[in-house]
Amino acid sequence: MSSTVGGFLWVFSILLFLTSLHKINGNGFVENVTAVEMVPLIEPGKAEMLLMLNETRRKLGSFQICSLCTCCGGASKSYCLPSPCCYAINCNIPNRPFGYCSFTPKTCNCFGCHL
Repeated sequence: MSSTVGGFLWVFSILLFLTSLHKINGNGFVENVTAVEMVPLIEPGKAEMLLMLNETRRKLGSFQICSLCTCCGGASKSYCLPSPCCYAINCNIPNRPFGYCSFTPKTCNCFGCHL
């Protein structure tokens, strides 16, 4: 009986030692687990879009939405049907006031648009 208890304590102490090694960083010091820096999850390649241009402004990523519009086609472009379209926001349109924005359809499908 004492050998099984001794074996159990030996295995338990090895497991305890291995779990304590998990919390030690490369310098041999225990990390402060509560001080982990949290950052938002960003898709690869999107980080450069979010860089700060200066202290007051930042470049935003593209905004697209899928909604119903009229798509025309055919030889004379006279065949039109209501279809789902990919819309984007366009701002600073020529011959419009500064800051004027509008939704404009980009493609006649919703592939790649956020719903």
